[in-house]
Order: sequence, then structure tokens, then C-alpha cells
Amino acid sequence: MRVAVIGLHWGHVHINAYRALGHDVVAVADADYDYCNKVGDMYGIPLRYSSADELQNLKVDMVSVVVPAKHHNEVLRKVMKLGCAVICEKPVLGFTASQDMYDGLRDDIFFNYAYPFLRDIGVFYEKLKGMGKLRRIEIECLYNLPQNEGMSTEEMFFETVSHPVALVVHAVPDIVSAVRTSETSILAESSGGTEICVVCKKDDSIKGIKHRVSVIGADELVLSGGFTIGSNWHYL
Repeated sequence: MRVAVIGLHWGHVHINAYRALGHDVVAVADADYDYCNKVGDMYGIPLRYSSADELQNLKVDMVSVVVPAKHHNEVLRKVMKLGCAVICEKPVLGFTASQDMYDGLRDDIFFNYAYPFLRDIGVFYEKLKGMGKLRRIEIECLYNLPQNEGMSTEEMFFETVSHPVALVVHAVPDIVSAVRTSETSILAESSGGTEICVVCKKDDSIKGIKHRVSVIGADELVLSGGFTIGSNWHYL
């Protein structure tokens, strides 16, 4: 299968995954064309582009969209014209009040959500489900993502907390209220009385994302970790 990857700051993970499965990554694209050439040289990928617009005559079987989330809608509308399969990296949260943001997209565009398949996350999730009644869940996210400069505080909030929030929502699905207490925090409550507090802020001392999830019931369960730019996700 011939594959193109758009967005290369996290797209290198997709490149390695496709190659491990025996597929041929023939094209890469990134708004930072110098970085695109660097990745192309690193992996020996012949076709390099600076935008999704340049792919319109490309013949491939699959396109991976791995650009920052605020560009998902724009890029998806361009690559779906290629007539090939499309997979879009998480999160697709909209970042807009418009409910029709994704109307008109093809039904066969798929969204990647690999987080629960991380070994440490799987272990944490199984323990979380077995804890019984929960009183409080606290999610803290620290981030510094230079490649996402230009995104608003609200956009960065949803970009960086989406993984642990989705994990908690699957474990505590009966959330009945959620209030944005600021641009960087949410307070929610489940029908069973579980309080969920989410806080997110930039930390210039790191490069990447750090999560800390504390689940408090009869006992306390803590998940801590994240990723440094250029490395894999890792949790304890």
C-alpha cells in the first residue's frame, strides 16, 4: 500500500507504524518544509510537500493526517478529494461553536485513538474500573509544544487534555454536568457524585506533555507521565 503522511512532528510515529506493517510511505508533507526535507532524508521518502494542496495529483492508497487539531477540518476537506482511504490522528474536538464543522466529510474517514492500547494505560484503566465508588478525579496537564504556537489557550487545553479526559469519561460515563471555570479548567460531576477537576497550563521548563491523573475513592490511584518531544508516551 502506498501511503502519504501529512504533519511530521508526530507523524514519524505513523511512518514507522506503516513500515512495520510492510507498507510503502512514498510522500510526506509539513508546513515547515525544511523539517519535511529532514524527515524525508531520514526515512528515504522521495516525495516532499509543504501543504496538503500540493498532494492533489498524488496517487496513494492511504493518507494519514497528523497535523495539529485546529487544522484537521481544513486538511481533511482537501485530502478527501484524493479518493483514497484517510485516517486522522486524534483529537477531533472541533474547537468551534459550529455543530456542522464536519458535515460533508466522507463516511470512510477514520480517526485514530491509540492511547488506550498503551500498556500502562491499559493497566491503569483496569484498576480504575475496579475501584468501586469514586469521590474525586483530578487531572493535571502541563505542556510546552513549540510546534503548536499560535493556537489559543482554549485550543491548547483541548489538544492536551483530551487523552486522559476521554479515559476518565469511559470509566465514569454518567457525567451529568460540566462547567468551564476558566480557559484552562473544567469542573464536572457524575450522577453518582464523583467530582472531576481538569486543569491545564503551559510549563516552559518542559518540551512535550505531562499528565497526572489522581483517582480518589476508598484508595487512591495515580497515573503520571506523558511524552517528551521526539520520544514515545511513557507512564508510571
